[in-house]
Amino acid sequence: MHKYQTYMISLYKVMMARQLAQTTGLPCYLAVQWSDKAGICKLPPDITPLRISQGGSMQRGDPQDIEPVVYFNMSDFKELTSE
Repeated sequence: MHKYQTYMISLYKVMMARQLAQTTGLPCYLAVQWSDKAGICKLPPDITPLRISQGGSMQRGDPQDIEPVVYFNMSDFKELTSE
């Protein structure tokens, strides 16, 4: 979980989460499973402004994998425990 300082997710997904939350009036969460831990954070995040940049994966050689992304600090995630 702490191998990197930030977690990257598509801006489009964050925008759709915000729209879903506004439409339903219900909270939306992002749950992530890393190799060592699991965590959860609220979408859209309670941080303003969002840290937006161009990013993505170049491993597959697909230019469509590069898109606007949002970066979350790992401190934005609440660690889930098995208790």
